[in-house]
Amino acid sequence: MRRFKVCLALLLIALPCLASAGLHKVDINNASESALVNALEGVAQQEARAIVDYRRVHGAFRSMEQLALVKGIDLGVVERNRERIILGDLRDKTEPQAERRRTR
Repeated sequence: MRRFKVCLALLLIALPCLASAGLHKVDINNASESALVNALEGVAQQEARAIVDYRRVHGAFRSMEQLALVKGIDLGVVERNRERIILGDLRDKTEPQAERRRTR
């Protein structure tokens, strides 16, 4: 009986780690359309394309919540994917494309 309790306790401790290990994390500031589709729940090809296009025009995402500004993405999608989303390196990617054109 003692062995059973120890095994049960270890399982309860390890279960959250095992559940999150199956999640694919994705850097929304650098990921391709296909990576976004594969990693994010509720994001199809059309929404992934909109994310990449938004990033190209407006620069890097500074927060997860900023994803809700993308057409087809709402805060519910952001919340469902909070553990999957990574905000990658913002350096050299924060300046929107329109601003880069003016400086050349």
